[in-house]
Amino acid sequence: MYIKDRTLFVRVDSAALREELTYQRSKLVKKLNAAAGVEAIDDLKLG
Repeated sequence: MYIKDRTLFVRVDSAALREELTYQRSKLVKKLNAAAGVEAIDDLKLG
């Protein structure tokens, strides 16, 4: 997992989990930014 150019890259081995996280992508980005206290992430890429 790493951040590059305001995009969080996360490796997910499970196809089912990757699909579920894809559906929740925008909600996850909002929650992560709220937890950080700043707008640090614009996008989430799952691989």
